[in-house]
Amino acid sequence: MFHVGQKVVCIKEGPWIFELSHPDWVILYKPAIPRYENICTIREKRILAKDGGLYLRFHEYNNKHAPVNDSDEMSFHAIQFRPLTERKNDGEAFVRKLKEDCLPKKLEVAK
Repeated sequence: MFHVGQKVVCIKEGPWIFELSHPDWVILYKPAIPRYENICTIREKRILAKDGGLYLRFHEYNNKHAPVNDSDEMSFHAIQFRPLTERKNDGEAFVRKLKEDCLPKKLEVAK
């Protein structure tokens, strides 16, 4: 579902668990943390032994200065992200739909 280089959007609302469970660590290291609706580019994928879950690291969030347990850098659980779908020609489609919906329609005269 996810691949390196892919753009994703954060769907996590509110604080991350580690922000609540380790506030002193957050104050000390000031990690860069994705927030709701932030767009990120996957730099690395990891499966963590602690729960077998897929975790992601991003180009936009480098936290090598903030060590976590036995890891060199924190990762974020993939369930908190969704692939970003890029649409092409949205502007043209929007203008076409706007014209269809907003311009006066030709009226047919009844005989």
